[in-house]
Amino acid sequence: MLAGKTIAACELDTICVIGKKEALRVYEILGFTGMLPQGVIQTASLYENGLSVYRHQNWESATKYFRRALAVKPKDGSSQTMLARCLNSKIQPPNKTRDGVYAIKTK
Repeated sequence: MLAGKTIAACELDTICVIGKKEALRVYEILGFTGMLPQGVIQTASLYENGLSVYRHQNWESATKYFRRALAVKPKDGSSQTMLARCLNSKIQPPNKTRDGVYAIKTK
């Protein structure tokens, strides 16, 4: 995702916070386009692919993408979080009709 034509960002999730009814898309600013290390670009691409299949509740495929992102950048907190959600969803699948929005329940 490009913010304008100079700043690169990666969509992290769509969330709904306490007290709000409207969901918000959350992004990570990666840096200036054309100046990003290859590892950052690769991690972001794997993450975004994982997020896409996560939203379709394809936990197995999403897990693979997030693990691959972590192989490139082992301390990537976003990939760690989404991997944990996938593993949890395999055990306790959410409702098939869920909208993919992650509800934050604590402040």
